[in-house]
Amino acid sequence: MSLEKSKQGGYIAAAFGSLIGSITLGALGVYLGTNYTKFFMPNAGLEGLLPVLLGVFLGWWIGEVMGCYLALRWLHYCKPKQTAKLLTVLTSLGIFLWLFISPIISNLFKGDLSDIQFSQIDNKIRMITASLTSISLALLARYLTCARELNQD
Repeated sequence: MSLEKSKQGGYIAAAFGSLIGSITLGALGVYLGTNYTKFFMPNAGLEGLLPVLLGVFLGWWIGEVMGCYLALRWLHYCKPKQTAKLLTVLTSLGIFLWLFISPIISNLFKGDLSDIQFSQIDNKIRMITASLTSISLALLARYLTCARELNQD
């Protein structure tokens, strides 16, 4: 039984792993936050959004990092731990950046749409921008982790 040699690259694995992890644990965070609000805060007003928002952002953050790490680890790519550590920092910054950029992009599409049409488009735009943010952060973390190693070869 021989050990498999570490492979270079891993950009697609990092992107798909982070996307799948962020979607999965983000949805779990929404579910848990919503149920927490229903059962433990039944008369809550606006403060009832806090557990849901906390759940979605923690789920996105942890899911993206763990998904990227597991995808790189299972497919035997080099430096999965270093990529996950860097992605931990980049994801926290990327989520806050997404909070500011997503409404700006949504307002670009407002135009002559009614409120119902705009809310439907806004939901799709938020999901697309969140997915693109997750993918781009994973690709950036992977590039910054492996760039020095590729330049040395």
